[in-house]
Amino acid sequence: WISAIEEIPEDDTSEEAVKNRSRFYYANFYVGECFMRLEKYEEARKYLNIATSQEHEFIAYAYNTLSKLEYDSGNLDECLKVCQKIF
Repeated sequence: WISAIEEIPEDDTSEEAVKNRSRFYYANFYVGECFMRLEKYEEARKYLNIATSQEHEFIAYAYNTLSKLEYDSGNLDECLKVCQKIF
């Protein structure tokens, strides 16, 4: 899904292309969530960092998952930093 979005040409301004490109950040959230459930924290962190890098409709969920990842990993300082961003 992410690869398909990345392959959309930047100069394609069609309604469909714009709609699909807007899904990039929450697609990264879903992939990160999957890796989180598999307890593959480093892989999850990579996708969740992308998912929290720009505003989208699922960003609160992405931050929530990222805070849980940091908590489960024992990175309590990072967990608190993520929690501050949620507020």
